[in-house]
Amino acid sequence: MKTKKRLKKNVVRTLKAILATVLLLTCIQYFPTITSAEDTGTGEETTEVGADIPTVAADENTAHATEPTIETTVEPTAAPEETVAPAVEPTAEPTVTPAAEETAEPAVDPTVEPTTEPTVEPTVEPTAEPTMVPEETVEETTEPTATPAADKYAYYVYNQYYDVAGNQVGSNVTVEENYENTAATVDVTFDTIITYEAKQYKAKLLEGETEVEGKVTRNVALTANEENYIFVEYEEVVEEETVEPVEEYELSIIHYLSIDLGEFVKVDTVYLTEKELTYGYDALNNAISMTGLLVESEDATVYLDDFYDNYAEVVIEYSVAPGYKAVLKEGAQLVSTFSAAQYRGSLDDISIVPEGQKAVKINFVYDNGTLEREPVTITINEDSNHEYNSSYTIENVPDGYTPTLSETTDGVSVSGNVISFAFTNDDFVELTIRFEGNNTTYTIKYYFEQLDGNYAQDLKNHPDVKVNDAKVGTETEVVAPAVTGFSAEAIDQQVVAATGTVVTVNYLRNTYKVTYNTNGGSYVASQVGKYGENKELYK
Repeated sequence: MKTKKRLKKNVVRTLKAILATVLLLTCIQYFPTITSAEDTGTGEETTEVGADIPTVAADENTAHATEPTIETTVEPTAAPEETVAPAVEPTAEPTVTPAAEETAEPAVDPTVEPTTEPTVEPTVEPTAEPTMVPEETVEETTEPTATPAADKYAYYVYNQYYDVAGNQVGSNVTVEENYENTAATVDVTFDTIITYEAKQYKAKLLEGETEVEGKVTRNVALTANEENYIFVEYEEVVEEETVEPVEEYELSIIHYLSIDLGEFVKVDTVYLTEKELTYGYDALNNAISMTGLLVESEDATVYLDDFYDNYAEVVIEYSVAPGYKAVLKEGAQLVSTFSAAQYRGSLDDISIVPEGQKAVKINFVYDNGTLEREPVTITINEDSNHEYNSSYTIENVPDGYTPTLSETTDGVSVSGNVISFAFTNDDFVELTIRFEGNNTTYTIKYYFEQLDGNYAQDLKNHPDVKVNDAKVGTETEVVAPAVTGFSAEAIDQQVVAATGTVVTVNYLRNTYKVTYNTNGGSYVASQVGKYGENKELYK
């Protein structure tokens, strides 16, 4: 009986321990304690449950039972499922045998707490209940990426630089970002000046473009996430040579001739540099070269020190060579000096001719004053009577022209193509021969348009007309007479030649239009026909 009682107590004690274990496990599921992987060092999350709860202890040798103490530990495990391993598994009907009672009783030591009580060590998967994991302990880290976000678009712009010949001289790549569109119009900038193979190139600006601080901005349309090529034309920058202003020195070279007729002067001006004056400038290099005219000055060198306010003068003196003489040209205008016997003029007003000769210059022109040929200068020798008699034959007189003197000149006459001279002094003479056109005739012919479009003469009604008062070298002045049914076209006037001049007058056949007035009847189309053309009229 006593044994049964003790056994019953043990069973009750065991059932209480199992019940306490079940309650403990229930609490663990709803109140877990989370320790992060960082704290455990394992890289995994582990849960330590019920660390402060005591282990259940039962005293079989005492008459009264103590409160059970439960101690539970949770070991980290990779097992995905919860495992509970109790030391004693209760049964609904415990079986007690005498042998068990005899062996259990002497094993009880009243002074030692029995260790035969079951120990429950449940293994709880921390992720078995994901909803119980606090969110604040989970940190999410996002790595940066170069790919644009869904609402951003990148524009890769390849700037290609070419010279005017089409050779590439440079390039660069830029990335433009737009936050809204897959296609956009953006401002792309590029350098105004670039260097390529040690040469500088300058961008050619398009209309409306300007340069700001060495950059040009061009508004272009770009497509997102594609290669957009911008072509920029550059011109090579050619540095202009800087020409330093050269200081000039003005030198007046005075050509001077003094003879019995008077003083004759000609002034030439040259401009020299300091370098040309370093060793002196010899003005004799500019002396007049003329047959019968001698240079008397032996030295006409000027130096930089001879200039005052960058100006200097030098005189070259001349004389008439023996056997020659200076004669005034016709029309020369001399200015009287203080001495009544002296005149002053230009060296261009005289001619140097051999003594005993007279110089005559002959010019040749047409009636209208245009030059017929280049002038010639002849010399006439003095005869024993101290007179100058001679003649000059004009070769190749133009057909239809007669040479005449433009002005009456003493001692000169013209007959045919021969000019005769008879002078009593050796003064220079200049005269002009005018080729005067002879009287001649020319013919006017009239042509009329035929019905087939060709042109033909109507000699019966409009014979040729001969004009008899024409003058060679003049232009015709033909006026077309009015002709019924025809209109004269513009006339191509001709320059009258010595013979064979013909002026053609063309007449265009008139066109007429016939219209019908039906007085309210049916419409009748108009008819068109040329003068003299037969047309059947509507009846």
